[in-house]
Amino acid sequence: MKFHDDRIWECACGDGVMAEIIQKYNKYVICTDLYDYGYGEFGIDFLKTEKRLANTIITNPPFKLAEQFIIHAYEIGINTMALLLKLSFLEGQKRKKLFSVLPPKEILVFSKRLTMTRNGEPSRNGGMIAFAWYIWEFGYKGRPQIGWI
Repeated sequence: MKFHDDRIWECACGDGVMAEIIQKYNKYVICTDLYDYGYGEFGIDFLKTEKRLANTIITNPPFKLAEQFIIHAYEIGINTMALLLKLSFLEGQKRKKLFSVLPPKEILVFSKRLTMTRNGEPSRNGGMIAFAWYIWEFGYKGRPQIGWI
């Protein structure tokens, strides 16, 4: 994934793990979250924000709110967004409708299962769920490109 913007909004920053990785690529990261995980500015509900803090979002949103994150990002004028989501996010009639209106430009599937952490502690079960990066360039019309990382 290459993003041309130097300012990235991590709008569900949690404990900051993703934000710190993004910063290593010389990007300025605006970090917000609804809850206080000890990193970034908390008390900011992305789904209620009325203006964008950057043109690009990179985040791992709560899975049950991912569709709302996509729609809201589009509504507030975000240009580019990358969401780390379960591969199973591709499934479902409701998402088929969403993808027909707001298709991702690219889907990058992890060839190895990720070991996720919670509050810095790795999962006891290791990587059991398949993940992918879903990348939107809002205004893109066409079929998503699929690749593997």
